[in-house]
Amino acid sequence: MAKWMQMAEEDNVKRKEIEEKGKQKKLEVKDFLLMQMGGLPVESGQGINNNHSSTASIAPTINTKKGKAMNMEELRINK
Repeated sequence: MAKWMQMAEEDNVKRKEIEEKGKQKKLEVKDFLLMQMGGLPVESGQGINNNHSSTASIAPTINTKKGKAMNMEELRINK
């Protein structure tokens, strides 16, 4: 019985580690996309809010065909 409990605990630890790595990766991607849009990274505490109604007015509309940053609608579609 102790063997099964230990295996379950190890699985929980591994699952939590994987979830934390996934969360960290999502934050890195979000920061990268915000920097492309001209915003500040979320980690600095001054990033753009997640509220779509407020970010649509903040995010600049830039032409992506010339290698510029994407606007909020293009980021949402590419997500």
